[in-house]
Amino acid sequence: MWQGTTLRRWHSYAPKGQNLPLVILLHGANRNGLSLLALWQDLAQRNQIALAAPDSLGRTWPIDTPDPQFLVDIVADMSANHDIDPSRVYLFGHSDGAAYAMVLLNRTLGPWRAAALHAGYVPSDRLAPPQTALPLRLYLGDRDQIFSVAGAQSATRTLARLGHPVQLTLLPDHDHWLYDIGPSLVADAWDWFDHLP
Repeated sequence: MWQGTTLRRWHSYAPKGQNLPLVILLHGANRNGLSLLALWQDLAQRNQIALAAPDSLGRTWPIDTPDPQFLVDIVADMSANHDIDPSRVYLFGHSDGAAYAMVLLNRTLGPWRAAALHAGYVPSDRLAPPQTALPLRLYLGDRDQIFSVAGAQSATRTLARLGHPVQLTLLPDHDHWLYDIGPSLVADAWDWFDHLP
């Protein structure tokens, strides 16, 4: 997909079906969308979920200058080719992708209605009063080597003060690596998305 003069890459999966929910997957630093697509695909097949997994332009996502247009264009493209339910579009991010999802939900507008994040957040001073305070769930291992529990607690307190419905789920004896607990974590994230009011 071209965004202006820049070619942007993304990967997708969509089962046959009607009124499909769509989860946009935001990968961690130095990875690409395929890493999360592979993690989610079995769950998506069993539960009739469409997936879109974009690649960042560089090693990381533009957390300081969030631009939702690429993701908005992906949702439009997916909707043109599949029967996507526009009321059930969600963000899932890992690490750098989790921090980006938090910023997108807090500081921009888009078609998504919630975000589930694993092992990533932005400091409280990067959060702002949102135009629409959407829900977030943050999963963090208590042995994460990159993001601290105290930092996560501070960020979620700030999000709550700004009006976001937010949950922090601490994972005992878990570190930053998503892929060892990946299937159970994405199943829990999907269950949370699926039961949002």
